[in-house]
Amino acid sequence: MNNVKTIIKREYLTRVKKKSFIIMTLLTPVLMAMVVLLPVLIMKSGGQEDKVLAVYDESGKFGQAFHNTESMTFDMLTAKPDSLQNFFNNNSYYAIVIIPKNFRDDSVFIFSEKAISIDVKETIKYFINSSVELSNLMEQNIDPEILAKAKESIPLQTLVWSKSGKLQESVSEVNMILGFVSAFIIYMFIFMYGAQLMRGTMEEKTGRVVEILVSSVKPFQMMMGKVIGIAAVALTQFGIWIVTFLLLFFGSKGLIMESAGNDFISALNALQNIDSTMWILLFLFYFIGGYLLYGSLFAAVGSAVDNETDTQQFMLPLTLPLILAFVFAQSIITNPDGPLAVWMSIIPFTSPLVMMVRIGFGVPFWQIAISIVALIGTFIFTTYIASKIYRIGILSYGKKVSYSDLWKWIRSKN
Repeated sequence: MNNVKTIIKREYLTRVKKKSFIIMTLLTPVLMAMVVLLPVLIMKSGGQEDKVLAVYDESGKFGQAFHNTESMTFDMLTAKPDSLQNFFNNNSYYAIVIIPKNFRDDSVFIFSEKAISIDVKETIKYFINSSVELSNLMEQNIDPEILAKAKESIPLQTLVWSKSGKLQESVSEVNMILGFVSAFIIYMFIFMYGAQLMRGTMEEKTGRVVEILVSSVKPFQMMMGKVIGIAAVALTQFGIWIVTFLLLFFGSKGLIMESAGNDFISALNALQNIDSTMWILLFLFYFIGGYLLYGSLFAAVGSAVDNETDTQQFMLPLTLPLILAFVFAQSIITNPDGPLAVWMSIIPFTSPLVMMVRIGFGVPFWQIAISIVALIGTFIFTTYIASKIYRIGILSYGKKVSYSDLWKWIRSKN
């Protein structure tokens, strides 16, 4: 046990002292904050460029269709320029909109020196289509106000009963986003630190460092020490990111709330009704459990091969369940209680991702319990299998390992 603790300490301190770890740990939250706050600051400072567009309406039907917006100004031309290119070059217009007399057959044209932005195109399209729709209604003697009332959108509010019987507001979109983000974080960390574990094992093997270590430490103890030590590194980095993100969020909460819409405020209110204790505990369990399960297998692959090229034949079958879980996450969100969702949240190789996607929609306790027990049991089993591969593979050199070799190592009784 002391040997395992020593290896854990060695793996942990070696990695957290690296400059790359310190830089990425501190830089990532700053970059994420910039992604969130920079657009808000730009909008607040009015930094969006004001685009001026010229419009020539040959049909004479869109004189009142175009309205100036916060970022776009429309100049209605009374005559068509003799040369559009010369007119454009002699003026500072962002684009020129030409509406021909028979616009339904000839289409509407937008001339510019460069590709126009999507918001400009959609705004022009909206103005024209709205005007045509209004004109068509009036030709049929249909009052637009009556039609608008007929299309009235009724707001929906979803409420759920808590365990205490109290009604609470629930926003399905919040549960969906929270579950998907949690699954994505677990997915990324398993691949990130699993690959780090595999490379570290290969480096020690090819550098013959392991020959010195195995003289005083059993291969199984060394593998467990490496897996748990890197798991501690992952938790440290993730913990720093979460604390930094929360500090940045609460420090700029006033700015965010000022620029946020009603939907964002409703989402924050809905977050307060979520059982945060259950979310955190389950996330930590599946975060650690998923890494330990795959980490032991990554370490086994790293011990069996001599270079990263040889890992490709083993990595796809190993990571395929994880990839499928992430691919199926979208369909599981739409039907979180379906057979596919239930089974994938119980099967240990997919449960770390799928259970986090489902948890916000209410999962029966028995399914959570089976999933937890299955993940723990599978981790113990895969660790035993991986340790048998590790024990022989870590001291094997110069041979391209096949699946039959792995099977022999697993069946070996030594």
